[in-house]
Amino acid sequence: MRRLFVAVNLPETAKEQLLAFKNTWQEIPGRWTTKENLHITLVFIGVASEKETQEIQRILTEAGRRNQPFAIRFSRIMYGPASPAGRPSHAAPRMIWATGEAPKEFLDLKKDLEKSLAASPKLHFKPEQRDSTLHLTLMRIDQWKFANIEPEERPLVKEGIDIFFPVNSIELMESKLTPRGAIYSVVQSVSL
Repeated sequence: MRRLFVAVNLPETAKEQLLAFKNTWQEIPGRWTTKENLHITLVFIGVASEKETQEIQRILTEAGRRNQPFAIRFSRIMYGPASPAGRPSHAAPRMIWATGEAPKEFLDLKKDLEKSLAASPKLHFKPEQRDSTLHLTLMRIDQWKFANIEPEERPLVKEGIDIFFPVNSIELMESKLTPRGAIYSVVQSVSL
């Protein structure tokens, strides 16, 4: 059995630009995402057998033919997840995110994948029922240590950025959980 998701992987230059902010908030307790694990989750699939993985790969290949390349722009770094109103949650943030406006092509691709995966009689896929905010996790905050920082002493994480890159492919990724965190590997890359 494999734990799978569909992702947009970033070019090396975008990864380096994002991880350069590590020094800006080094006083925040938590674990920064490693360079090789930086990605944007498009669709979380969950646990799949080898037979189900083959069906998922078929669906991704077809979706790749139907969808066009697009570009992503991250415009800010903030605490996440966002509140229902779309504002960063400063009270009990769990992460530091890079965010931006999701392009129409990104949202269309996400809907196409979710609809196709859910329609397959060979899969038991149900789309997640959460906001489709375009975000990338830069850091997972240590909740206990963060709660022990006086609220007025907590750093403000709200910075405008401009990181832009083209998206010409999507990847089916496998997540293996280890005591040191998740390790991600590409199962299949599909051109758009």
